[in-house]
Amino acid sequence: MDDGGRLADVLVALGSVRPLTPDEIARSRGFEERLQIEAVYAGNALDGSTLTLDETARVIATGLAAAGKPLRDQVDALGHAEALRYVDELIATSRALTADRLRHLHALAFRRSRPDIAGRFRTAPATGVTDYSPPDAVFVPESIDGLLADYTARRDDEHPVILAADLHQGIVDIHPFETGNGLTARLAMNFHLMQYGYPLTIVRPEDGDRYADAIRRTRTTGGAHAFRHVLIAAVRDSLDRYRAVL
Repeated sequence: MDDGGRLADVLVALGSVRPLTPDEIARSRGFEERLQIEAVYAGNALDGSTLTLDETARVIATGLAAAGKPLRDQVDALGHAEALRYVDELIATSRALTADRLRHLHALAFRRSRPDIAGRFRTAPATGVTDYSPPDAVFVPESIDGLLADYTARRDDEHPVILAADLHQGIVDIHPFETGNGLTARLAMNFHLMQYGYPLTIVRPEDGDRYADAIRRTRTTGGAHAFRHVLIAAVRDSLDRYRAVL
């Protein structure tokens, strides 16, 4: 399938993906709280956390340790939950996504487990990346500024799900932080989606291989279709789950 066909396929998939209405959002408040816990569990599991969903819920609710589980997994759950609350605050106050706010999301997520790098752009070559070469550390600030300028310019014209996918892909491609780039990208992605009435969207741990493969294929092919399709499916899943409880 050529690029035009792939784009048409994406647009067809988007046809059934609409935001929640204001009434639906109001009726989903209780469910949203449960989904935030699931988002923390799933997001951290994608990055190797050993906590179960129930353990994640207990750690967030009580701050008490989960017996036999690594302390880092537990403090990362608390940090991720705090970062999600900051996303809610940004949306409630209609604030824009800036480089400083992106760094603050990362800082909240990792200040307990990695205070040495929390909220700081990397100053050394990216590690753990084998399929492409992220920008040199000296170019990270301007790369992020360029990504966010493009994001801002497209906000009024681009479908929110498409732009959220491209924002996520841009962050993980720049790889601005020493660690936690995927989690920070998913936070930024959800910031944009939720601003436009879409629900908190979760990449399930069981979909982790497909998610990572789509990121790699988007990088290697130079086209955005692979990751856009993955996000469309995740958004549709979240919408279905929300509407099932309304």
